[in-house]
Amino acid sequence: MADADALRYLRIAKADLLEARRMLDHSGFRDSSIGFLLQQACEKSCKSWIHSSGGMANI
Repeated sequence: MADADALRYLRIAKADLLEARRMLDHSGFRDSSIGFLLQQACEKSCKSWIHSSGGMANI
């Protein structure tokens, strides 16, 4: 069974990525706002990988 924290981080990463894609589809959002969500998606994906590999990612 997958680690609960890994799944939680992956779910949040997917939500951040989806929101960034929605923002790209609409005008009026700053590039920095979209970039922030993309950075967060990357960070949460890495934390998910760390947890799924048996490590501990600090929150």
